[in-house]
Amino acid sequence: MVREQMPSISLGTVYRNLNILVDSDEIRKFEPPGQVKARYDAKREEHAHLVCRECNTVYDLNLPEVSSIDEEVEKITGFHTEQRDIVLNGVCRSCRDQLRSQRTAL
Repeated sequence: MVREQMPSISLGTVYRNLNILVDSDEIRKFEPPGQVKARYDAKREEHAHLVCRECNTVYDLNLPEVSSIDEEVEKITGFHTEQRDIVLNGVCRSCRDQLRSQRTAL
């Protein structure tokens, strides 16, 4: 999308600027397990991610009780959590419906 506005921009410039935004806490870097590409998330408030193993789509999921996990972890282990990345892997509704229709077509 950046190249549509600035055709001569290099990927290095884009990633350098993304990392500056990460370092200044403007955005979050998210590296889904099992995927090669990092993703950058403008949604800074705490949330979980759902990752579809079929289409690799990443969905945001608001879990209001996420901060209570930190308290429970610290109570049990003494470990103080500063940041968490909760990732739930599975199959999204669209892919699941597609897989079902493929099975019934056989």
